[in-house]
Amino acid sequence: MVVAIAPGTATIIANKGGSRTDIHVGTEHALLHCTTNARRAAADDPAGHPGHTGPMITCTGTVLMSGDPANRQDKVDLTTNWEFGMILVSDIVVYEALYAGRMANEGSIAINLKSAFGTNPSLDGDGDLPTVDEMIFDPSNQVITDQTTGTKGFLVTYKLGDHPNNPFPLRQTNSKVPAPNFLHTARRDEGFIAYFVARERGSTVHHLARIGWHIIWHGTLGWTSPTAKPTVSMVTSRIDIGQPTTDAVDNTAFPRSAAIAKNPQRPTCNEQDGTAFDRGYGPTASAPVRAESTTRPSNLPSNFFPAP
Repeated sequence: MVVAIAPGTATIIANKGGSRTDIHVGTEHALLHCTTNARRAAADDPAGHPGHTGPMITCTGTVLMSGDPANRQDKVDLTTNWEFGMILVSDIVVYEALYAGRMANEGSIAINLKSAFGTNPSLDGDGDLPTVDEMIFDPSNQVITDQTTGTKGFLVTYKLGDHPNNPFPLRQTNSKVPAPNFLHTARRDEGFIAYFVARERGSTVHHLARIGWHIIWHGTLGWTSPTAKPTVSMVTSRIDIGQPTTDAVDNTAFPRSAAIAKNPQRPTCNEQDGTAFDRGYGPTASAPVRAESTTRPSNLPSNFFPAP
């Protein structure tokens, strides 16, 4: 019997459990995290990483592959000719921080990390892995179960976890004044789509199902002194999970994300994130990612920092 995808059997779900977006203030950073498996101690580390110990959301795809579990050759055909995986695509909407001095003449710094992403949307994968294939098709994430009742076959279950997070340094030096500037606003607004896929004989990729979610951090910080930890207030905190679909990959309101899913390649979101932070906070930081000013924004709250 030829092993094939059983029509109409693909599913995908996303489970965030009790996760929510939050900002933890440490001695060095404001850490944007998703509560579940967050490593808050990263906010006390000059490097700011790693910000988590495990996923905050897990996507689970399932599909029934036709075949006879009692037939050894069918099992061989399944494991030899088919691979299963998950393509995760990130679409950054907002990714920025605002710093300001204690007084009006101490200026401000606007960090726009999104502007450093040359490819957006982009593949969200572990940049430490040598190939894109290894980011997508990981046998350790899948379980194959014999289905011997009802419609016989092989039930494939594939899981992928994720935990978006990032640190924003609490203090920066404004070289145009010069004076220390302090973090006032931290924002990140990002959409994700997970595509559950199967690859046949190493070439033909079948898009089985997909699901999206949207995540937002928007916090403001208030200071009492240059050395004391600031307090954070969340303006917006959201993790919204969309409806799953098994529609054709091109039948979507997000065609640019679909294009990445159909042809996943580097640079990944994580790789670009590292470059963005270098351009915003590193020795060669410059516009448009980092914009230093001699003035503060006119809408900066009067209680952001008490007069020295």
